[in-house]
Amino acid sequence: MKVLVLENTLPFGKAIQEVLEDDQCHQVVLAQGLVANNDQLVAQTHDGRNLPLDLAEIDLVLIDGNAPKELASSNSVVKRFCEQGVSCVAISALPDANKELVNAGAQLHVRKHVLICGMAAGCMKTAELALVSPVVQARLELLDKRVSSDKVFRQQGEEIVSRHLQAA
Repeated sequence: MKVLVLENTLPFGKAIQEVLEDDQCHQVVLAQGLVANNDQLVAQTHDGRNLPLDLAEIDLVLIDGNAPKELASSNSVVKRFCEQGVSCVAISALPDANKELVNAGAQLHVRKHVLICGMAAGCMKTAELALVSPVVQARLELLDKRVSSDKVFRQQGEEIVSRHLQAA
């Protein structure tokens, strides 16, 4: 499974990449966002490189709602992928931003720290996110409640994020 992570903040992107790769057998492409280009799908990495992508190879897109101003808007990116049948999950830390991405076509939504904590704890798998079913959304919402209320549960995910924040 090839996963495209579009996350503007590098430490959070690296934390998401880590939990996805720990989930095994996933190729993860981490980028700030997409270059506004209708002909070719091009991701811009955090170090400013442009990386051409093959839409047919992407199985899942995890997308933050805060794309840098010089890149394509997150809403237009979601629309583009959804039109091509690629599963999109809104991962903003802000519920309103996730709501906008869902309105643009994202099939699932989860706050990024909830995703990191849930995957670090083994409670959510990448393949489940690609299913884009109401059952998976319900599980994400339960996971959000657990992360919000259980300090011990969220500790491993917070340690991953903290490690990447310190390295930045």
